[in-house]
Amino acid sequence: MLVRALAVLLRPVVRRIEVVGVSMIPTYRPGEYVWAVRRWRPLRASVVVIVPLPEDRSREIMKRVETVTDQGVWLVGDNAQASTDSRSFGVVPIGAIRWLAYPQRLAIPNPA
Repeated sequence: MLVRALAVLLRPVVRRIEVVGVSMIPTYRPGEYVWAVRRWRPLRASVVVIVPLPEDRSREIMKRVETVTDQGVWLVGDNAQASTDSRSFGVVPIGAIRWLAYPQRLAIPNPA
């Protein structure tokens, strides 16, 4: 009960998302989960983001930021041959990017 209530409270800030598709292989594979965290800092190259698909805003895509300019952000998939990205839909406005993606894998530090 407490976990469910906490999940509802955090939903506007943190979401767990399943990777669908192969455009981010080898970094992320279909069936893996990532944490989507509300963007609170300026974007920079190399971060992975989740953004509405420009031609169908009801769908979200996960891409890597290649460049950030005053005009917007150029997004690419890690698997360029299988990716629908800025090569298809152009520059994405910075304001459209509201989520940063982080691997769900837990890094446990070595105590030694």
